[in-house]
Amino acid sequence: MLAEPELTVLARRGLLDAHSDGHTTTLVRADAPVGTEGAAEAFANAFARFGEEAMQAYTRPAAVVHWDQSRKRGFAAVDRLGAQGVFFASTDDGLFFAGEIVDILNVIRRRPAPSLAALGSWLTGDGIPRGTTLYEGISRLRGGELHPLEQHSATRAYVTERLPDLVRGGPEELAERTRVQTVVAVLPLF
Repeated sequence: MLAEPELTVLARRGLLDAHSDGHTTTLVRADAPVGTEGAAEAFANAFARFGEEAMQAYTRPAAVVHWDQSRKRGFAAVDRLGAQGVFFASTDDGLFFAGEIVDILNVIRRRPAPSLAALGSWLTGDGIPRGTTLYEGISRLRGGELHPLEQHSATRAYVTERLPDLVRGGPEELAERTRVQTVVAVLPLF
């Protein structure tokens, strides 16, 4: 586990709300505050009650870093769709988190090598694969993911819902299902 001084959260960009009660620290970059309390205080209260599962209940774009000093545990997480970015790098100097990749590049000792896989994908027009960046060793959390604040720890999904099963059938059958569902959806409008 990391002690607090080895964890660096770079939050110079974006709307940031912070809350600390002496035992826990919560930083939030969100589109809007939650309820009457600030976003960070709302998240801190939810984390105290529900732990990491609190992220499942929040549906707006948000990036969160939560550190519990008494347990020496914490995590960084992004909203379900990944609308707010969280980039991270684990180096010999510690674990770095930021809302913008440039902030990580500005503080790590040496510039990382290009990620050949991500660069190749980007150059062929396929885009940068989700969760990666153009730099080796710097990653981005995907929607619905969290990363424990431990050096060399693994990112994992916190969203537990499954997508609905695929509808199977031949072209004519699927076309007929689509026509029927369209009529059912539009008929009440007339």
